[in-house]
Amino acid sequence: MNSASQPPEAVLFLQDRAGGWISLSWDYQDVGPGFEIFCLDIGEPSAPGPADRAEYARLAPFADIRLVLRTTWIRPASPGEVPPDYQQTIEASGRLSDVPANATVAGVTLDGVVFLAPDGNPVMLISTENATTYRVLVKTDDAEIRAYVHECDAVSTQAFPAWAAQLRL
Repeated sequence: MNSASQPPEAVLFLQDRAGGWISLSWDYQDVGPGFEIFCLDIGEPSAPGPADRAEYARLAPFADIRLVLRTTWIRPASPGEVPPDYQQTIEASGRLSDVPANATVAGVTLDGVVFLAPDGNPVMLISTENATTYRVLVKTDDAEIRAYVHECDAVSTQAFPAWAAQLRL
């Protein structure tokens, strides 16, 4: 993949060997007043029209995927942590286990999908670019993928139900 060749739009179409399509797009959800989270939205479109098609990459053979899940939360600011005339809260994100006990609201999003080679190493990451350019990113650099995933929970599709059971509603 040419690293300068990024999808220009907010929707990335993926086609499997059997000819089926899925779409990945950038989206956001309002969780509460002044709190929104950004995520990937997965769709099952019919084949995209010619104007929507351009080949950005061919994925090397992969053995598995990991769902990249980012938890974002708001917590009360500690005294002196923010200027007195600002809202006295801090928004942060990371792994589910990073959420502090004093968080007042939290949300979990599908932030990306990592494709793993048969040896377990990442070959591609498709992720959101949170509130910067509002698009879907494709990364193939091993170090960039590992750095991105390190800040989140990376869960296999088989382990996802058990992981999701931890969520407090």
